[in-house]
Amino acid sequence: MAEQIHILVIEDDDVSRTLLHRLLTRRFSCKVHEARNGREGLNMIRGLKPDLVLLDVMLPELDGMGVLQAIRSDPAVARLPVVIVSSAGDREAVTKMAGLGIQDYLLKPFKADLVTKRVGKILAGVHKSVQKSHVQQPWNSGTTQGKAS
Repeated sequence: MAEQIHILVIEDDDVSRTLLHRLLTRRFSCKVHEARNGREGLNMIRGLKPDLVLLDVMLPELDGMGVLQAIRSDPAVARLPVVIVSSAGDREAVTKMAGLGIQDYLLKPFKADLVTKRVGKILAGVHKSVQKSHVQQPWNSGTTQGKAS
């Protein structure tokens, strides 16, 4: 039996966090963990060592840039795949964070098909136990959101 995939969503907005949680648990065979601020998220990363982190840019206590810098400077989790979650107004921060090594980024409001497609691609590369049967086939995304790395 394959080991369960763990995804950590670090997002202070309750609606966005809930939407991501529901989407990820419905589309993938995974356990979704949640953090409401950067400091809580960083502590969860160090204890949980998830397979993937979805990280908001603007967070209380420790912003997304601070969390990403801490991840990349900690050898135990430095190679952890991170997807940035941002609003269109955060483009400058996303560009700076891309320099620290992110796998991708998603713009709010989320498009379910795009989240599914991008997360599935990352998980398939990270965790070979993710099979196509766990990932519903994405439909035409027709979006302007781009890959950051």
